[in-house]
Amino acid sequence: MPTQTPVPRLLAIQLAIARAGSLSVREISALTGIPQSAVYRKLDALVDAGLVNRGPRRGQFCCGAESLRFAESYRREALANSPITTHLRRAAESSGELAAYLIPSGTEALCVESAEGRHILRCSYSPGRAQPLTRGASALAILAFLQPADARDILAALHVQSSGKQALFRQLEQVRAHRYAMSDSELDEGVWGASAPVFSGSGNLTGVVTIMAPSVRAEQRQDELISQAQLTAADLTSALEPT
Repeated sequence: MPTQTPVPRLLAIQLAIARAGSLSVREISALTGIPQSAVYRKLDALVDAGLVNRGPRRGQFCCGAESLRFAESYRREALANSPITTHLRRAAESSGELAAYLIPSGTEALCVESAEGRHILRCSYSPGRAQPLTRGASALAILAFLQPADARDILAALHVQSSGKQALFRQLEQVRAHRYAMSDSELDEGVWGASAPVFSGSGNLTGVVTIMAPSVRAEQRQDELISQAQLTAADLTSALEPT
């Protein structure tokens, strides 16, 4: 089964601290899925580079002055040499709805790019924002194509109860069978979404394409919007294959 291509650990740690403002090593490890011993090593490098500062409280770390600028530069450089932005814009233009590309980052789904359609939609996902891998179509589509052991580790780090895990694993089986995930009002009230996986040429999961729309508008267009997510994901998978 395909496995995820991880976000570089230095970037994952920077983004976690940037979003929270201040975190301990234990909290960083829980949010990113990176072992605490590795977090300590990466933090030393980030502090030496001035990208992370030691917080006013012992054991806490906060953003350095260049941290957010560095993370944004990384995102822009990565996208500049990829077909992601072009394909998202095509999907947004074709569907008239919001199209986004999300990647697994530790225990979260991180949005790295999005494109607005004719209809403006405000939701939990915009570039640089992330949500835990527990709810929503994007999270389901990512979890479904991880190795089962990796998915279990993420759910354990997020303290998902055993009863909840069993129901979630049944959902993931359906996602794998249909090659897409769908949700309604799980992250934002009144927002519907459909997500499909994107794979690299080596068969590893690189991220997911998600099409989002107001529930009332998506109700009559679900099949069309699901197909749009799947088509865009398939096009990106083909574009990422070695030439």
